[in-house]
Amino acid sequence: MDDRIPRFRYRELAPPTSLSGIISCFFEFVANGSGGEKIPHVVIPDGCISILCRFNRASSERALLIKGLDTEPFRTIVDGADCHWGVKISPAAARAVFGCPPESLKTGPVLNRFPKLTTGLADPRVKCFEDFAAVLVSRFEKLGIDSSTADPVVSGAVRSIAGSAGEIKVSEVANLVGLSPRQLTRRFRSASGLTPKQFARFCRLRATGISLLDSDISWAQRAAELGFTDQAHLARELAALTGDRPREFEERLARTDHSTILK
Repeated sequence: MDDRIPRFRYRELAPPTSLSGIISCFFEFVANGSGGEKIPHVVIPDGCISILCRFNRASSERALLIKGLDTEPFRTIVDGADCHWGVKISPAAARAVFGCPPESLKTGPVLNRFPKLTTGLADPRVKCFEDFAAVLVSRFEKLGIDSSTADPVVSGAVRSIAGSAGEIKVSEVANLVGLSPRQLTRRFRSASGLTPKQFARFCRLRATGISLLDSDISWAQRAAELGFTDQAHLARELAALTGDRPREFEERLARTDHSTILK
């Protein structure tokens, strides 16, 4: 395949307002290849548990998958004809939606878990990404799940951390939601399976990727703009969370066409 052609295509779709506290986004991830072609791929941590439908354009095979709270890069092989339609559950709603400790959910097949939530998602009548999102919205509505289902304190913390691209201090977030830093960390972990500091790291990683897509500045400038101590600090974070050096991370992003990213 021509190296100038992106190996993947990725886009995001915002949830309806009624579910903005439950769903971070819907997303579509498509391999630009042919059936039987094996393409290495790295899934980087984002602080969200995701439900996905994998649809193979060549075989029409479908499978439901769950991406757990991986805190390190997850390496996998994608078939060249694979499409993935998914939903990222907000950290504030993870325990409420799945009904179990979020950290207990591991990446793999959904199998017979969460039937009330996942029934119909892999049905052949779901023909496209927009259909997948519409089925899930309907499913949440029927289950009576809306933004009020999530822990309101953790929802506020998630908005503050994500809104600052991970730069805000945990003590500042705690002050905003009326808790001590220790109380916030305990409550945040119970709802999401993560600490506020972990989620902030993932938000800053996302901001780094968006910065690379939006601007052509030096890595030193990028580190300063994103609140890292220096370029070396940014490089260490990239290595820990993606396994890449800065240039490798930039090249990895270039192999994916990011048509629509929520900011």
